[in-house]
Amino acid sequence: MNSREVLDTLARFEPLSVQGQAPVVWDRAEGVHVHDADGRVYLDWSSGVLVANTGHGHPEVVEAIVEAARKPLLFSYSFPTLERAELLSELEPLLPRPDDKILLLSTGSEAVEVALKLALTHAQRASGGSRRYVVSFERSFHGRTAGAQLAGGIPALKEWLQATEGPFVNVPFPDGFRTQDTSFDGFERSLADQGVAPAEVALVIMESYQGGGASFAPVSYMRALESWCRDNDVILTMDEVQAGFGRTGEWFAYEHYGITPDLVCCGKGISSSLPLSALIGRRELLDQYGPGSMSSTHGGHPICAAAATANLKVMRRDGLVENAECVGKILEAGLATIAGEYAFVAALHGKGLVYGMHIVDESGVDPDSERAIRIVTRCVENGLMLFLPVGFGGATVKICPPLTITAGQIEEGLQILVAAFAAEGDYRG
Repeated sequence: MNSREVLDTLARFEPLSVQGQAPVVWDRAEGVHVHDADGRVYLDWSSGVLVANTGHGHPEVVEAIVEAARKPLLFSYSFPTLERAELLSELEPLLPRPDDKILLLSTGSEAVEVALKLALTHAQRASGGSRRYVVSFERSFHGRTAGAQLAGGIPALKEWLQATEGPFVNVPFPDGFRTQDTSFDGFERSLADQGVAPAEVALVIMESYQGGGASFAPVSYMRALESWCRDNDVILTMDEVQAGFGRTGEWFAYEHYGITPDLVCCGKGISSSLPLSALIGRRELLDQYGPGSMSSTHGGHPICAAAATANLKVMRRDGLVENAECVGKILEAGLATIAGEYAFVAALHGKGLVYGMHIVDESGVDPDSERAIRIVTRCVENGLMLFLPVGFGGATVKICPPLTITAGQIEEGLQILVAAFAAEGDYRG
């Protein structure tokens, strides 16, 4: 099939929910470049959607996949395998505590669901059922399954569940833009206003940065949150599905805050390729359920585990976490220059190799998704691969290249981005 036939076939059979990206048929991808079915090459600033941390199709990751498949070992459920043991050993240096445990799963949403289950189970047993509230943050996104969407902070995503009340409560996310008050007092006031006492809270779940806008909380806020959780026996869960494995210039983004969460949800960049996720956390939390009572059909799949092990080894050997921090400064400087020139860029958030440019209309506050879509469309047309705008109002242009990107490739992409913004006009002053 040619590109037109592929697009027509997908449009015919797939639901609208998985459509909408630029009409580019991905044929293959290598390193920081995507090749379409018509032979055109794009510089990738999407990493798929923050998955390809070691770049697309890294030879060592590919070889690990091929070797596992050639054994052949294509499936194992939770029967013991060498591949799973090797991955867990590779993850060991990243554990928040030396005696933590790791549950391998398939998707980020699955990791979040299990985190909710374990935290609520622990809290209810310890409190005799009085601790029932799950506290999360406005505008947060934790996945597309039922529990993950209930825990999220986007009301429209909960409408299908008809869940307007219940044990899931949201507090403001202190990004300094949509929420001006970044003090921890705002957290405590919000809970009090909703009639939630600290003794009723089972867990707090929070993205280490909010994925939609690449927005970080202040360090002081996060340290106060950790102290509040410790003082009130609340499980602190950090969602690192998008942020983890070097994306922000640390192995995990929560490290920027100097905190130690009880549970960590992982996914995406753990393998840079195949579907795999993990829940990392305190031994007493992960060991609550007996043998065979909490497993996943494809969790720790041998081929996915082999890919993840190779991926982590490449990241360590090639210093990709350090590269994200280093070239990320070049990216930040270039994006800050663009943001400073246009009144419709209300905020630039991010760190390392993930940034969000928040596009607004004449009000200076309300999201302008149409303008954001035009900017992304121009970039793709000119050879810079981005995914459609995300975040609040679908108006954040997200920048997230593979961690293997070079300073020269950052500059190359910035030139295309500058031109895409310039076509909108509207300079400051």
